[in-house]
Amino acid sequence: GVLSCMVGQRTGEVGIRVALGAQRVDVLRLIIGQGMKMAFIGVVVGGAAALTLARTMSKMLYGIGENDPLTFLGAAALLDS
Repeated sequence: GVLSCMVGQRTGEVGIRVALGAQRVDVLRLIIGQGMKMAFIGVVVGGAAALTLARTMSKMLYGIGENDPLTFLGAAALLDS
């Protein structure tokens, strides 16, 4: 959704780039590169927040440790689908 919004806001810029002779691959590389950068920042911020909040969550949930990798992977898989 965020990537779609970003592309929508930059439609004019993409049109000007294409009109000035930019190849389709160059425009795709620009859009996908910015999307990957946003995704990386999201993973870093989300991972840091998850590790920070893990201590509080482990006190609330029985049988879940602070750094339980199975729980982190399971939650990521559920959120991804």
